Amino acid sequence: MNHSPNLFCCIIILLVQFSILINCKKDNNNNAPSQHYNPTWMKDDYITKHEQVLLREEVREMFYHAYNSYLDNAFPNDEVRPLSCRGKDTFGQYSLTLIDSLTTLWVLGDKPEFDRVVKWVEENIHFDRDFNVSVFESNIRILGGLLSAHLIKDMENENCEGGDCYSGKLLELAVDLGNRLAPAFSTMTNIPYGTVNLRHGVPKEESEITCTAGGGTFALEFGILSILYQDDSFSTLAYDAHNALYSRRSTVGLVGNHINITSGQWVAFETSVGNYIDSYYEYMIKAAILFDNQLYREMFNYSYYSVNKQLRYKGGPWYSDFLMGGAPINTHSVSFNSLGAFWPSIQVLWGDIELASSLAKAYHQSWLKFGFSPENLNITDPVKLGLFATHKNYPLRPEH
Repeated sequence: MNHSPNLFCCIIILLVQFSILINCKKDNNNNAPSQHYNPTWMKDDYITKHEQVLLREEVREMFYHAYNSYLDNAFPNDEVRPLSCRGKDTFGQYSLTLIDSLTTLWVLGDKPEFDRVVKWVEENIHFDRDFNVSVFESNIRILGGLLSAHLIKDMENENCEGGDCYSGKLLELAVDLGNRLAPAFSTMTNIPYGTVNLRHGVPKEESEITCTAGGGTFALEFGILSILYQDDSFSTLAYDAHNALYSRRSTVGLVGNHINITSGQWVAFETSVGNYIDSYYEYMIKAAILFDNQLYREMFNYSYYSVNKQLRYKGGPWYSDFLMGGAPINTHSVSFNSLGAFWPSIQVLWGDIELASSLAKAYHQSWLKFGFSPENLNITDPVKLGLFATHKNYPLRPEH
């Protein structure tokens, strides 16, 4: 892997979407979201310049509503509970939401706050903790946040003079975290455990069952870490895990959603582009593009062909849940999982604009009907029966 990643591409790919809108409000909160409006693009196929500005500012207000609520009510805990407005350590006692927000601050142009948070992280965060963490979440949120922020600060060093130059501390933290996550990959199949103790490695009681996304979502962060630290071991761990899942695809090219990491046997045979699998496909194509990696490209090319052939419902825009052998799960009730809402963006990356547009438009119709996206949407007969929700909860998915 001898290709230097484009900085902008790295930042965009690793940018963690801070999308959970917290209900906690300050007494005098000037950053509360403004009242929603009904833009013309809900009816037409274009967005005016004025509406672009309004949408941009609405996103900014939503972010600061959530970000300031976290700082006021939960910092330095990992997360804020939206109803009690109290902090909670859920992922590692390392102020996850703060690190999760780093590059979002930079994208929004808030350099003073970005620099303040970077300095705080450099002075206060360490990973020598006796704490069990999610390998998946720690990778995409913490390792990804540290690496992308490091790339930004390192870029700024080009014009730095004197004692205010960036020291590279964020990369040191990233390497330390990467080394603490690495023991999870020491399995018979190279597919990682779901949990690791930051100080002691894999817990003795840890389950041998993991989901496909949990085992196949490391190529970007581990790949960039290998380039920056000049150590191929991280990218090798990520590739071996991804390939282990891919090599166990069915005869029609599909993967299940849960697997035993010791035996390599699938234990859940349902498949989709949504829950438990989604980022397995996402990281496959993004690694192919970011690193110009032919191995990942060939994986995705075959996988994309299989998904389109097997999962497109009646040749239309929707992608439904099937069994990995190609049979429908339920012929009387066909569903689309909301985590699959990201799929049009993958199709755009692959250059399949026509299919991406058709799914995005179909999915947008569910937004117009419900005002939000149900967790599961029945698509058995959208024309005669219409769309209706089979799971009516709405957990504020960032994919939406």
